[in-house]
Amino acid sequence: IQTFEKSILANQNTTVWSFNANTYQAARLTLVGSTSTGIESSEINIVHDGTNIYHSEYAVVSSNTNGFMINTVTLTGSTVEVKTTVTSNCTVKGTAIMVLV
Repeated sequence: IQTFEKSILANQNTTVWSFNANTYQAARLTLVGSTSTGIESSEINIVHDGTNIYHSEYAVVSSNTNGFMINTVTLTGSTVEVKTTVTSNCTVKGTAIMVLV
């Protein structure tokens, strides 16, 4: 289990967490983003086959009707990255549980 925290500027696609695909096959994240005007959380399940990444974001809860975090997952080489873009400056905290290859 890992915990992490990252400050993100508005409209910047920022890596908030990553893991080595050669070491871990899957991960489950809980993300919580907070701004001066709101809070949002979501969970993301991630798996990969060494070539492709598969993920699902669910359980999104936000104090903002439209939400303010956009999360993406990419596999570049041997690194899986979770990136977040926010509509206003934000601090993202999270917990990740990984499964070994």
